[in-house]
Amino acid sequence: ATMTVNGGSVITDDFLKLTGGIFVFDGGDFTVEGGTGTFNSSLTYSGPSEANQPIFNVENGADVAVTFAWRVGETAGEFGTTNVNGTGGGNRSTLRGTGGGGGADLIVGRFGNGVLSVTGGGLADFGDDFIIGNDAGSDGRATISGVGGVNRSEVLITRAGGNAALNVGRLGTGELNVENGARLAVGGDGTVGNSAGSVGTLTIGGSAGGFDATVEIADDFAVGGTLGTPGGTGTVTVNDGGALDANEIKVWTGGRIDINDGQVSADGNVTVDGGTLNVASGALALNLSGGALLLNQNGGTVSGAGSINLGGTELFNQAVVAPGTSAGELVLKDGLYRQDATGTLQIELGGTAAGQFDMLAISGSADLGGTLDVELIDGFQ
Repeated sequence: ATMTVNGGSVITDDFLKLTGGIFVFDGGDFTVEGGTGTFNSSLTYSGPSEANQPIFNVENGADVAVTFAWRVGETAGEFGTTNVNGTGGGNRSTLRGTGGGGGADLIVGRFGNGVLSVTGGGLADFGDDFIIGNDAGSDGRATISGVGGVNRSEVLITRAGGNAALNVGRLGTGELNVENGARLAVGGDGTVGNSAGSVGTLTIGGSAGGFDATVEIADDFAVGGTLGTPGGTGTVTVNDGGALDANEIKVWTGGRIDINDGQVSADGNVTVDGGTLNVASGALALNLSGGALLLNQNGGTVSGAGSINLGGTELFNQAVVAPGTSAGELVLKDGLYRQDATGTLQIELGGTAAGQFDMLAISGSADLGGTLDVELIDGFQ
């Protein structure tokens, strides 16, 4: 069986069940308002141009389920959009993947260009991977934003037993924004800029309805690669009202994390391996627990004018630590600073009065080796 939407619009409630059929979009809109729909297969779609792309809307408390994968922007050079928005009749608008074991993936930009928007308390609930920018040449854009009534807008990638993963820029280009009180929860690992040639961007921030915007990674999180292997280019920005929680965190040469009054928490080691960790601002910008260490190595940079809670352990510098932002103070709480012969502490000096020079403020002890690199700024001699 084949159902085709060719340049028109279909609006339905309690609408259909497709079993083993083909669902074809060609420049049309399909909107589910307040009903239910089941696809006992994958739903895959894209259209020939951005102006004439297929759009699938889940609105007003509708519930749409797919047994296997939901793929937006399937074909190279083509476009597709999915919107999951709001509530209705006491129900959340929901898009669900009901399979598992490699089946229920949510892919935005598989080979082509895909857009996903989850807003107004809507929910996307899938069991396996959430991939944005899947293949080389693909482009995926996803936004999770806002609160509807008592419900945060959410994407849940939480198959029981773990192994669910987030990939923002797997082989292609991916962009993910989690904002205004929304939530993303992943039951496994997360990567931003997973593989060589990929580009990934994750931005978290903004409170709404009494909630911060949060990204929760149950296992490990890597920027500019995977936990074990360097990859592409990844950028993570955690702004005011935003929080990122993970186990171990790795920032490769192609990776960068900026914390701008947001919070990043880790239960495992945070390793800056050639990349940049910029704790720009925030009283508790980076928080370590469970005996985790902050390790800076292989040309990495730890910088900024915020605060790092070491949780009783240490920052071990074998690369560059650069306090301040011309000039400023980087605070290390509840731990020690250790720098070996390969490490450099960079200090900017613009005068002798408070606020005119960089400072590394350490609540514990310091074990100093390596190099002290002082740069004069603001004309100071």
